[in-house]
Amino acid sequence: MVVLHLHTNTARLHTATVEYNHRLKPGLFLLALLNTELATQSLPAQFLTIKVGDTHSPLLRRPFSIFNASKIAGMAPRVEILYKVAGQATRIMSHLKAGDQVSILGPLGKPYPTEGGSPLLIGGGTGIASLHFLARRFLDKRIVPKILFGARTEDELIPLPELGRAEIHLTTEDGTVGFAGDVVTLAKEHLPGAHDAVYACGPREMLSALKEVIPSNLPCFL
Repeated sequence: MVVLHLHTNTARLHTATVEYNHRLKPGLFLLALLNTELATQSLPAQFLTIKVGDTHSPLLRRPFSIFNASKIAGMAPRVEILYKVAGQATRIMSHLKAGDQVSILGPLGKPYPTEGGSPLLIGGGTGIASLHFLARRFLDKRIVPKILFGARTEDELIPLPELGRAEIHLTTEDGTVGFAGDVVTLAKEHLPGAHDAVYACGPREMLSALKEVIPSNLPCFL
């Protein structure tokens, strides 16, 4: 059973303060934003739209999946955004520094359900962002998710140090790390299995191919 994840129209405007904007790899950044309401209300699969800069260029807000949201005793409440530099807006974002103010609309979108005890998470490229947030929620509930994460090359794989307790299987299309092939091919080796739900996020072509290999009786959230 494939369930397409449709967005809702509820929106709230927030101002958040940049805590850090770490460069993880060339062109790949992790942006942490301090805002108590966003940190407590955001859920896996939701996203934020960010106004970049104080001018009319770029004019439109840019949408970003939420990589993580946390409100832990003794720590500042934050949301984290994983992004690749791929245009004017993200180039401007890459220069944000601690203390800068950012205008945010969100959280937006319909969250993933987190029922069941044996989830399979399938991510391609930066699509791993929302699944990282979901995996953290499962781990908080003492549920160990299986994660299939694919990219074209080792350089495009995203570090996942906070998911050390999860069962993670990596794949690269050029065979430099893990399984040699795409993540859909890897998924075929893990389906069917003892899973009660599948969650997937990635390029449109990947999701279309996954719908063809996931058993029709298995709940699947795209």
